[in-house]
Amino acid sequence: MPGSWVDQHDEYLRMLRLLRLLKLDKYVPSISLIDDVFRLKKDMLVVTGYAAVTLWILFSALLYVFEYRDSTNDIDPVPVYGCDDDCTMMDRFGTYLDSLVYTCIHLTGDYPIITYSGWARVTCFFMVISAVGVVSIPSGLVANGFAQIVQTTSKHKKGEQIPTGGNAGDDWYEIRLRELEESGEGAPPSRFGRTVDGWQAEVNEFLNGEVDPRTGRETHSVRSICFRVFMMTLIVLNVVAVLLETVPDIDRAVGNDAGNLFDVFEDISIVFFSLEYALRLFSARKSLEALYSPYVYATTFYGIVDFLSTAPWYFERLCIAFGMTESADTSTVFRMFRIFRLLQLEDFLVGFRKLDNVFRASKDVLKATGLMAVIIWVGCGALFFIFEQGNPNWRECDDAIPSRGYEDDVSGEFIPGCYDFHSTWECNAYYGTDMCEQTSFVNMPDALFYTAVFLGGEWGLVDFTWGGRFVCMFLCVIGIALYAIPVGSLFDSFGAVIGLAEDEDEEEEKEEDGGKEE
Repeated sequence: MPGSWVDQHDEYLRMLRLLRLLKLDKYVPSISLIDDVFRLKKDMLVVTGYAAVTLWILFSALLYVFEYRDSTNDIDPVPVYGCDDDCTMMDRFGTYLDSLVYTCIHLTGDYPIITYSGWARVTCFFMVISAVGVVSIPSGLVANGFAQIVQTTSKHKKGEQIPTGGNAGDDWYEIRLRELEESGEGAPPSRFGRTVDGWQAEVNEFLNGEVDPRTGRETHSVRSICFRVFMMTLIVLNVVAVLLETVPDIDRAVGNDAGNLFDVFEDISIVFFSLEYALRLFSARKSLEALYSPYVYATTFYGIVDFLSTAPWYFERLCIAFGMTESADTSTVFRMFRIFRLLQLEDFLVGFRKLDNVFRASKDVLKATGLMAVIIWVGCGALFFIFEQGNPNWRECDDAIPSRGYEDDVSGEFIPGCYDFHSTWECNAYYGTDMCEQTSFVNMPDALFYTAVFLGGEWGLVDFTWGGRFVCMFLCVIGIALYAIPVGSLFDSFGAVIGLAEDEDEEEEKEEDGGKEE
């Protein structure tokens, strides 16, 4: 309904669909292990966290003192901070809270801002040699704890020996689950009779597979595997659809009218997500992972994620029902294929031939941390898009458009300026197409690109809105460390595999030399 509350907030409701990415945690546990990580490393995190926060606060205060009156170092316009022209560093460091954000970025080791005054540069020097290493310790502890939890959880699932007392970081759920496993207590009978009891057992086996009592390994039927692959594919396609919807050209090609391709795909997806949620609730009485309780399933991480995957769609429909209103050419392509000749070096150097061994050696950690990295990337990218798509700091307008609005002397009408609009779309709607341009965070793919750069520890953009600043600080404190785990795991495994290969070559050479001597 045009003009309705739902229509005005439709973009944000669509972004909520990205929560479906968390459903993948059901197949590859990652996000749900975070609480275990913090319990495992609690004591060390308290000590190192206190030191890190103390240094952050102190250096933020020093930077603020030296920069809040710095009117000599020029910067680009920052209209979101109230400066449209002739801006200086004092416009960035208007308050102590502003200083906290920039200091947080510097403590990750990146310096996108270098136009400081003399004493501020001295402060940055001491940050580099003393604080950056200390502040990175909590992030490293979280990363190490996460890898440790993933490895022990993986051993548990494979039926391998784990430390007495269970996995590190267990909470009430893991303790109760271990008690049920050790006692061999089976699922309680259904209160609705044998027929329903049989249906619940069949559905649970279809969804969760069957656990071998001797080895503890899960086995899945062909139907179950096909369903799991289908649901995982559907989740990925949903995320892709959300990204594509944010690209204006694609959105216009598909059509903005109700019933377009994206809407139809969403309706079909909701049917399957709702069905899966209902089936999991129905069969929870037979699921050991749900502690044989629908309530436990519904209130644990997986159940909440399943609910949030469908709830926004139903919420949107309810709002509508109740009428809530408020007002490259071919040759170039073939040339690029020549780059694959680089792989011919494989005949002379050990590289890709060993990659399969590398992935096998670290597949358990890679699956969990890889999913974690994707969730952080996509989730933070969505938040950056929501908070920054209307940030006037990333907006450029035609020279004929004033920076700020003014009142016409003749008509008395207020003429808005480039930075007065809440979004670039509104600016173009008022002045005409292509008169205003958003240079950053234009759509979700654009936001994902910038987020990927940020997660690499490089901050090419720093003048965010306050919503973007909170996302920025989250990435600085913990996001970058978690995102880097898959890469670190690959490096460790690759080094180990190459080392084993070299040892094998040395043994073969010794055997050959021994044969020659004989």
